[in-house]
Amino acid sequence: MKPTIFLVAVFCFLVINKNGFSQDENRFSVNGIWGYKVDEKIVIEPKYDTIHKFLSGIAIVEMNQKYGAINTTGQEIIPTNFTHFAHYGMQLIKVEQNGKWGLLSYTGEEVIPLMYDEIGWDTDNKYISVKLNEKWGMINLKNKTIIPFEYETNFYGNEGLFSVSKNGLYGFINLKKKTIIPFQYSDAFNFYGGLAEVYLDTLVGFIDKNNDVIVPIRYSSVYETDNELIIVSIGSKYGLWTRTGKELFKPVYSDILEQYEYGAILIDSNSFYITDSDGNVLLNEPCSNIEESDLYSEWVYFTRNGKRGIYDMEAHELLLDAKYDNFDEYEYDILIVINENKMGLFQISTRTMLVKPLYDEVEMISEELFIVKKDNLYGVIRSDKSFLVKIEYNSVWMESKRLIGVESGEKQLYFNLEGERVYLDEEE
Repeated sequence: MKPTIFLVAVFCFLVINKNGFSQDENRFSVNGIWGYKVDEKIVIEPKYDTIHKFLSGIAIVEMNQKYGAINTTGQEIIPTNFTHFAHYGMQLIKVEQNGKWGLLSYTGEEVIPLMYDEIGWDTDNKYISVKLNEKWGMINLKNKTIIPFEYETNFYGNEGLFSVSKNGLYGFINLKKKTIIPFQYSDAFNFYGGLAEVYLDTLVGFIDKNNDVIVPIRYSSVYETDNELIIVSIGSKYGLWTRTGKELFKPVYSDILEQYEYGAILIDSNSFYITDSDGNVLLNEPCSNIEESDLYSEWVYFTRNGKRGIYDMEAHELLLDAKYDNFDEYEYDILIVINENKMGLFQISTRTMLVKPLYDEVEMISEELFIVKKDNLYGVIRSDKSFLVKIEYNSVWMESKRLIGVESGEKQLYFNLEGERVYLDEEE
């Protein structure tokens, strides 16, 4: 579980994949041998087994299972003499020949001689982690040793410190070769935000840069969330800590779900609880389920007695109690609420139920007026719940800003916004 796994994965991504070469339209082949042309003019005669995509003006080429590089004019700037070949960064190429690794420039000049067992990653575009005689050290771009070759793992650092292994134990050093945190851990990961994940045998916790224990090293697993909280576990039970070293909840819960920066969701014996980021329980009554909202990231849906409600994690308040079957977005600031197959409208900003869920369909035609359908008949209600047009018409529409049209049988009638009948020969 060391960072070297990540490095290997990234390296495998960068190293040439023989079966995944670029589908560059300018490449062409004759009997399986590849060349390159620009504007239909051949600039590289077919001679390579593979030509990869050009990157920063060079393309990796393969011939007889050896790799090199060409530029866009067809000049072979690096001969096909290498068994491994990959872009490294800093306008350098990482190459291997006869089991030894080095770095070449994009013009083919040797920057770091091919003398190392492995080459790791660079730091600050200045220093390079390398392995020699089974030990890792660090060099600069002039091949001068910066950190001696006395460590067992690749240099993988962050925030000015490197997690490395010596004599089977992990500690942290800086670029001045100074040991900042003693070699006392079974495993150690990089610092992020001033904390590092460390192990003693199979138990894990967090330390700061003074080697002070922030989260005790006694847990089976730890997980940093996006909301500055740390989920810990002992066996199959979960607890919660802050990054400042405060234990919010002991590991007695069957699961803990994070909810961005707004808080967390605790699960205990199939009951769900909502907390804020300080660990205060916000929704005390247990729920049978809690899930993230598909409408707004700061909301969670909770279920109690078969009905759903909404809790606003950002505002730390109940938006809608568990009385509804489902919710959907109508338009900005308006939410459709559904209960027993009946629809209503809820205004988010004012926390107001504009239309109770009593209707088969609801349509908002203005901030104050709503077309509703019930038993295949239509009407119009106001936001104060009074009817402008009773539910007794075959269809209803907004004829103009001040006029509502309805259809009754074969007749079309019109009402003004005061609910008074208006005739077609009258001015609106």
